[in-house]
Amino acid sequence: MSFYVDTAIKNKVFYEEFVSKPQENIKLTVANASHLFPTENFGSGCRENAESTYYLGNCSYSGAAQALTFLLPNELKITETFSDEGFDPNRLKIFNQSEFYKGSENISKIGMGTRGYIYIPKVCEDPQILCHLHFNFHGCNEWPLDIALQYIVHSGFLPIAENNAMVMIFPLTTSIPTNYNGCWDFFSYTGSNFATKHGQQIQVVHGMLQRLIYGS
Repeated sequence: MSFYVDTAIKNKVFYEEFVSKPQENIKLTVANASHLFPTENFGSGCRENAESTYYLGNCSYSGAAQALTFLLPNELKITETFSDEGFDPNRLKIFNQSEFYKGSENISKIGMGTRGYIYIPKVCEDPQILCHLHFNFHGCNEWPLDIALQYIVHSGFLPIAENNAMVMIFPLTTSIPTNYNGCWDFFSYTGSNFATKHGQQIQVVHGMLQRLIYGS
């Protein structure tokens, strides 16, 4: 995820309070870039406004590769050349998020849309293969289905998923009156529990996780 520098530093300081070894578990990279997700070779120039390229910036730096290798050090195969190839687009599917809402929850209350994306590499269809699982949370204004698709395809995550037996889930938010830009809840628009396991969006994502692991 890309933040403005001051916001990124504040986030780092905040999360340091919750981990025992912050230097090992939190990584902050400061680069001369605008507000965007950095890619190896797609998007506007790294310091340019990236709104027209789905908030992706050509920074000669793969944010996807950096993030995933930090989470899974020494486990991933990362190719030297990043492109929009290296994965099967037919394996990127839309799924219905609504079935994971509970009780009286609805779009206007949770701030999540009806559809999300999932990518399952062919190798992961084999029940004998142990696959990684990664949830990817898009940035603000990336929730419309067509924009989300461009972000997913061009951000660099899918080739890594394909090459490393990694199921990728891309849940999507939506625009509501209390969150016009469709950001994930980081400022309590879904309630005071937004940052806990009792948060409404967290509960929906947990339901997706349960379905994938246990089939229920």
